[in-house]
Amino acid sequence: MKKIYIIGICGKTTAAIALMFKEMGYLVGGSDSNYYPPVSTFLDEHNIAFSVGYKESSIAEFNPDIVMVGGSATFVLADNPETSWAKGHSKEILTYPEILQKYLVKENSIVVTGTYGKGTISAMLTWIFETAGLNPSFMIGGIPLNFGKGIRNTNSNISVIEGNEYIAGRINGELKSKFFYYNPTHLIISSMQWDHLDIFKTEQEYINNFQKLVETLPDTGTLLTNNEGENVNKLEVENKVKHIKYGDYYKEIKYLDGQIHYKVILDNEELSIISNFFGEHNVKNSIAAILMAKQFRVSNEDIAKAFKTYNHLKSHQELLDQVNGIRIYADLAHSAVKAKATIKAFSQVFDKSKINIVFDVYAPSMKNKETLSWFDNVFGDIKAVYIPKVNAVKTSNGFITGKDIVNAIKNTYEKVEYIPDDIKLADMVASDVNSGDIVIYMSSGDVSKKVELLKHKLNEKI
Repeated sequence: MKKIYIIGICGKTTAAIALMFKEMGYLVGGSDSNYYPPVSTFLDEHNIAFSVGYKESSIAEFNPDIVMVGGSATFVLADNPETSWAKGHSKEILTYPEILQKYLVKENSIVVTGTYGKGTISAMLTWIFETAGLNPSFMIGGIPLNFGKGIRNTNSNISVIEGNEYIAGRINGELKSKFFYYNPTHLIISSMQWDHLDIFKTEQEYINNFQKLVETLPDTGTLLTNNEGENVNKLEVENKVKHIKYGDYYKEIKYLDGQIHYKVILDNEELSIISNFFGEHNVKNSIAAILMAKQFRVSNEDIAKAFKTYNHLKSHQELLDQVNGIRIYADLAHSAVKAKATIKAFSQVFDKSKINIVFDVYAPSMKNKETLSWFDNVFGDIKAVYIPKVNAVKTSNGFITGKDIVNAIKNTYEKVEYIPDDIKLADMVASDVNSGDIVIYMSSGDVSKKVELLKHKLNEKI
């Protein structure tokens, strides 16, 4: 039996890769410096053992055929003893994008990328293919609730991969974005709003990176771009590539009985969609998935059937609980632009004056002076915004703190509080909300402890 050892196994993607290899018949082991639910629980549920801490003795005893190194182990611990052992024993060492390239990417490689929407589009498209019986392989950064896992390897000739523009780990000194490893034959780009300022120092550098990806498409390739996406119109696309612009193929959006109803116009045909998500931005995401599915001749009947049974990604408009008439949601809206789209979506279903947001500024790219102005006019007329503790990040312009972010928000929105103590945060939110309110936790990190504290305080209030 072949063996793979994963250094940094407790990441969302690396844990999913661990399960993929177990399902492929490999013996799987690994290590991480830290672990917490839900990833640690996920590994336990699938009987995948791992060591806490990076120790030469752990990897030597396991003696793997393949070593996969997660981002934390390559960026944070360049002198990782397990990586050093693997190099010294001539083991095959791969980053996770290289693993996906070698073991998951198929003949028809669909890569979905962009500053926002890529996870949702990937999940929608994968479920359409599944409903149509195409049995796709996939890698989605979150957990699509229809599948219960973010990665699957099948014998299909189709793979759907959420392509991140962030840089892959340093193994051999080469630095390039993860999406370059996935050899796209079909590509979706939702937007190119300047992001990851720690890596891409100028907006043009960020745009150029996507341009290079487009240029990797084969002569028979297909490119879908959002005609309303930031900077997308700056791409230069060769005539050899089939280029489809999406964004305005829909009409008549209505919300009935907690579901969204709308019509999609395709070649003079109208396709009626009913689904459980909400928000016009997700309608636009669905258009990208539908148009790509049509490139593979999926029928309108199968597309409509897929959306009727589509469940969103975990932590995307996810209703976590209801306590005394107060709904608690999680949403992966970890940047200003994503927060604005999420607020618009929730406001189409709920009264704005009932919306409370706990905005956990977790992503490093938001802790930058250049991004502070992005908070202008984001929060509109909602009830309140709370900012939990912000771990300051030193940039070329100095430290960015929670108070800096609150002051930036206050330029256009007054009802914001910075509460760096989680218990005090739960106390304040619980005292401010009433029956009929909703609380949305927005973050790209783990907010489970904050949510549990709020639920406890709400039950005390009862």
